[in-house]
Amino acid sequence: MRRNNIMIWEKLNRFENISKFKSLSEAARNGKFSQSTWSRDIKKLEESFGFILLKRDYNGFRLTQKKKIFFN
Repeated sequence: MRRNNIMIWEKLNRFENISKFKSLSEAARNGKFSQSTWSRDIKKLEESFGFILLKRDYNGFRLTQKKKIFFN
């Protein structure tokens, strides 16, 4: 249980960095994991919470209104 909580916090931290940089690739460059790892982790967060955090499209992504649950 404790390991799962740590993993959720790590994923939330990645989501915060993506929000801050406004770019998945930029956040990944500043982190220690690949862009695909970051993308996978955000997808897992979305599945865990049951709602979309990032709206993905051909230009990249934009944050949804649900992000306000975590950040103002």
